[in-house]
Amino acid sequence: MFTMTGRYWSGTYPLTDLSKWLSFYQRLRDDFPKSGGSYDKCIQELEALSLRIAAERKDIFAP
Repeated sequence: MFTMTGRYWSGTYPLTDLSKWLSFYQRLRDDFPKSGGSYDKCIQELEALSLRIAAERKDIFAP
């Protein structure tokens, strides 16, 4: 599970949905360029979480 928290909201989701949320925020950024960098922080955090999870899995399955 991971939790995302915004200014007025928060939600907890299964790790299996991480890539879906990352894609969602990337689409928002692409579809609404007038939003400036408002989605960048969330995208950065989701990408960082993805990398941490990948690194942990690599450690678990390393010989």
